[in-house]
Amino acid sequence: LLLLGPILLSGSRASWVTYAFVLAIFLWREAGSWRRFALWSAAATLLGALALGAAWQTSTRFDARMRRTLLALKGSEHGINAALSGRLTIWADAGRMIAANPWTGVGVRGFRYAYPRYAKPGDPFVNHPDDQGAYYAHQIVLEILSESGVLGMALWTLGTLLAWRMWRRAPAHARALAWPAGIAVLAAVFPFNTTLAFYSAWWGLLFWWLLALWIGALGTAPATDARAHPAAAIGARGARLSRPNTLA
Repeated sequence: LLLLGPILLSGSRASWVTYAFVLAIFLWREAGSWRRFALWSAAATLLGALALGAAWQTSTRFDARMRRTLLALKGSEHGINAALSGRLTIWADAGRMIAANPWTGVGVRGFRYAYPRYAKPGDPFVNHPDDQGAYYAHQIVLEILSESGVLGMALWTLGTLLAWRMWRRAPAHARALAWPAGIAVLAAVFPFNTTLAFYSAWWGLLFWWLLALWIGALGTAPATDARAHPAAAIGARGARLSRPNTLA
């Protein structure tokens, strides 16, 4: 709850969606029943509405973001595109890339270079001096399909299935250890949100680092008594060393 204020005031709508997604998962995990989950969700929604109202009245940046977001209520394509900061244009061009290069895409990190070939005249994201366009698709599924095609999506899907299988087979103690990193991984790949470029340097490194933490935690062996009590382990080792050598 302490993070709600800074996240709202940041003006990042993708962060708002991520916060709501993670909060919903935590509420479901702790609730244990549909009824309690519904009650806690209603309370969280009320608290979020109060925080939203306070931010709307006190932050000019938040007010500007909300005014832009509300343009989507007009129902027109122009209004929705304006509310999404022009991402409908980028997604439409990504769709044309996918249709033209369905199997292997335009190549990893090739989105910006291929963009002008699929953009309509007057596209605001085309940089004519550099002959480049938008840097990436701003949505994970479109990014994978446009840059690595159906083959890349098939490999991502296979990896997802293997991860689910590993989670299902892991013991309870390993799941508990892997839970924090797992939530971060889920938030990073949540498809109903705008995302950063997965094939970029820093975001890709962060994602794979989180995934490595999750896999490592799932493979953790249960703690034995000696591991749980290092002093006892040291005492047992000392006792073994102090035994007389019967072979001497």
